Order: sequence, then C-alpha cells, then structure tokens
Amino acid sequence: MTRNLLTRAKLLAEELNRRIHVVTFDFNPDYDQVRQDLLRLQIINEKVIIHNLYEFLCPQLPSRPQVDRILHPVEEPGFVVVKDEEKRGYHFFQNGLYVKYKEYGEDGRLKFIDFFNENHYRIRREHFDAKGRLRRTVYLDQILDKPRQTRFFDEEGHCFLSNWYEPEQGKCYRVHWFDRGGQLIRTFQSEKEMKLFWLNRLVQEEPTVILQSDDPKTSRLLLEADPRAVKVKMLHSNHLDEPYVYGAPVSKQNELALKQADGFDAFVVITEEQKRDIQR
Repeated sequence: MTRNLLTRAKLLAEELNRRIHVVTFDFNPDYDQVRQDLLRLQIINEKVIIHNLYEFLCPQLPSRPQVDRILHPVEEPGFVVVKDEEKRGYHFFQNGLYVKYKEYGEDGRLKFIDFFNENHYRIRREHFDAKGRLRRTVYLDQILDKPRQTRFFDEEGHCFLSNWYEPEQGKCYRVHWFDRGGQLIRTFQSEKEMKLFWLNRLVQEEPTVILQSDDPKTSRLLLEADPRAVKVKMLHSNHLDEPYVYGAPVSKQNELALKQADGFDAFVVITEEQKRDIQR
C-alpha cells in the first residue's frame, strides 16, 4: 500500500464524490492505527475505505474496549542478556545455551522474538502488535530457516488462521480458517484461493465494482476474480527493457499482463507513445 496509490485514491474520491475502496492483502494487526495516521496526515480522507484480508478473516469482537499496552521489558530472570550493537535487539543465554533473540522498535515496543533449539537452529518467530499482544507465530524448518506453518491470532489470543507451507519452494499448500470457538470454517488449498474468495466476496457486496491494480501479483488475482467486476491494469513505468523503444524486449514485470491483455477491460498507461506501442 504505497503513498502514491493512496493519494490517487483520495483525489479520485474527491473528483467523483464517492467512496473509493483500497484492498490490501498484507498482515498488519495495527491497521486501525495506520488508518488514523493516514487521516491525520491527510494522505486519505473519509471517502477512502481501506479493506484488509486478515481483518476480514479475523473474528471481530462485539466491542473493542481500550486495553493497556502489555510491557515486555528486556531483562528476564534466569537469563544472561547481551545487547546487539547493530540493532535494537538482545540475545538471551540460559546456563550458556543461546535460547532466544528479542528485537524492539524505535518506540520501545517489542516487535518479535526468535527462539532457538540446542543445535542453534531457529525454530519459531513470534510477532507482537502495538499493544504488546502476540498476533502471529511462524514455525520454521530447522535446516532451511523457512516457514513450515504460520498461525495468526485475534486480540484475545485465539488462532483464527493456520497456513501450511512447503519450505523448499516457499509455497503455501493449505490454509485452515477457524471461528472464535476453534471450529473450522473453511479450508483453502492455497493463499491465492483464500485471496480470491475474499476479493469475490467484496465484488458481490457492491452493485458496481472496478478493480484496478498496478502490482504484478495482484494483477494475476484480478484476472481470475468475479467477471462482474471491471478489471483495469495500470502501468507506471516503461513496459519495455533497454533500449526502451518499440521492438525491445518486454520488461519481465509487465510481460504476463501484456500477454493476458484480453483478460483486462482497460489499460492505463503513462504516455500516448506507450499506448501506441501496446496497441501494435
């Protein structure tokens, strides 16, 4: 979610005098604060609505009372703590054994904890939100140091999503979605299937939908989304590699979109010359 994208959304909302919806697929448990900051800085206005995949999947509490920030001091009884001189991090030893690593943000909040086994392999990472609550745990392959499973937690610590990965390829092959009682709601065969499920839900809830993307990954999602939506592809850079003239190779980041141009209802490009090149 770039600043340029949000600025365009704000200008479009003001010009059309209607709500503009921005869809995000990243995991960020602090999106409420992000929205407040964007409004305060006037990067967006009230007509720009930011939707997030993980907020949709996470069961919402009937009310969201203010909660005190959970403090995570550096020092812990029974550990020898060594400051990392290059980062805001600390290494923890227990009777000579390296056990874990903590990293903090500029505001003093705990960002994550890495845990290690007796063979010095990292086995999991725990991520915390701005209130100090555990919101995601990543379980790692001990040899490849890549995810095998990721669990996502709501504000009260209930796991609402569990993703399984094939670490050699780094691909997710199963997603389990749970309700607040721990009952399985649905199983997806990939993260892509999960994203399409949510995107199509959004399309079905609105009478008229225009889906626009300037990112290669989300562009592929658009092509498979509900056909009732109008699909627009935006190119913000030259679609060609050097020497950047007609006849040069198509850039890799735009190659797939141009090959599947018939799947889009419209292309938005930078210049008239670019438009003529693509039409040829």
